[in-house]
Amino acid sequence: MYLRRWILPALLTLPLLLILLLPATGPGRNWLLSQVQGFVANTGYTLEYDTASGYAWRGVTLHDAQITGPGADIAVERLEVSYFLPGLLGGELPFSAFIEGVSGELDTSQLELPEGGGGGPSIVPRLRELGVERVALDVGGVPWDLPDLSVTDVSLGQDSGRIIFAGTLLTPLGSGSLEGAVNDGFDEVQAVVQDASLSLVNHWWPHVEAGTASGRLAYNAETGFYADLQLQNGEVLFQNFHATRVSGPVRFDGGLVNASLTGDIMGGRAQVEAQVNVPAENWQASGTGNAGLAQLLATFAPELPVDAQLSGDARYELSGSGWDQFTLSGSGRGSGEASVSGIPVDLAEFETEFGWNSSRGLTMTLLGVANGGTFTTSVTPEEGAAQEVILALQGVALPGGLLESGQARLVTGSRLTGEAQGRVLVEVAGTPLAATVEASMGEDGIG
Repeated sequence: MYLRRWILPALLTLPLLLILLLPATGPGRNWLLSQVQGFVANTGYTLEYDTASGYAWRGVTLHDAQITGPGADIAVERLEVSYFLPGLLGGELPFSAFIEGVSGELDTSQLELPEGGGGGPSIVPRLRELGVERVALDVGGVPWDLPDLSVTDVSLGQDSGRIIFAGTLLTPLGSGSLEGAVNDGFDEVQAVVQDASLSLVNHWWPHVEAGTASGRLAYNAETGFYADLQLQNGEVLFQNFHATRVSGPVRFDGGLVNASLTGDIMGGRAQVEAQVNVPAENWQASGTGNAGLAQLLATFAPELPVDAQLSGDARYELSGSGWDQFTLSGSGRGSGEASVSGIPVDLAEFETEFGWNSSRGLTMTLLGVANGGTFTTSVTPEEGAAQEVILALQGVALPGGLLESGQARLVTGSRLTGEAQGRVLVEVAGTPLAATVEASMGEDGIG
């Protein structure tokens, strides 16, 4: 009687235990995954993997998976999916996914995805969280080397054949909120981004310090990627150039970026029009602005071995092109005051034409009026970081006299070398005197 009392509960419990325990075993998990592979195969694609782990009632992890088919040839080192099966009772399947090590090619125009509709109950997937690390995909011929990222606060829904999504994108470089819609063919995306950190750009161009971007994003399999964004409070630190309060519209169209930006740089305000060709790794820009003379000297000649203090302003126009290595050219005019080796100089006016090569340095011609006379200066790059400076002066007032004419040639580098000569007029005891002065500077000092 005792044995018979437990037979019926055992017979009822055993199938339940098998249902609970079978997915935890290798054969049970493999059987469930084979059903998934069969479903994927019916859509025209192949899902293969090296090994699998996990308790299939709660989630599975695939290692070294490969998805191939029309428009897709993708390898994934690790794909982990966790889900909440009781949600099926309410017609939905809440799940989270973590993807690591994605590579391969994806052409959305060639994808063949199953169409919705048909009979039977509809199960709506609900993505709760998505994590992605180390992604390098060639999407539609454009390489997408993505930073490690995760998506939180995810919401998914369906409306008129479209998938509606929203979430917060997190990366080690910054974050931003995103919401939008994907059509049922997965070949068209419309989205709005809000307060995305500009530091995300550092994954591709590591010179952005701060700022945010908001606006509209779109992707179409035929026309590619498009974005219309507004930048706010950007900050860029690139070699000797430090720009802050950068703002303005930026438009992405495929691999081309067009921007019209204003910002603070070199002690003044600048307006810049720029175009960036991302696949070709080239940018072109032109701009106008005003700058402080002291900041100009610190930017273009930060290691000038001459005791020179400048104050005043200049107005300039410039253009440039390049990538990490670049060139600039432009012109400017302005006025101010200077102190050169303790000698005060009144720069009543000056104008300049200049060029800048990021690997060679500054080339410049400068002429103007100083201390009642005129001056002409040329600067050209020499070997290494050295520069040659040639200076000619005419009728320039000096403390206690007048430099009637003078010429100097200096070479800057680890030490200052050169020679100078000039005709000086001075007054001694009421009598004007003229003298010719020559000097040279070498390793032994001034001679």
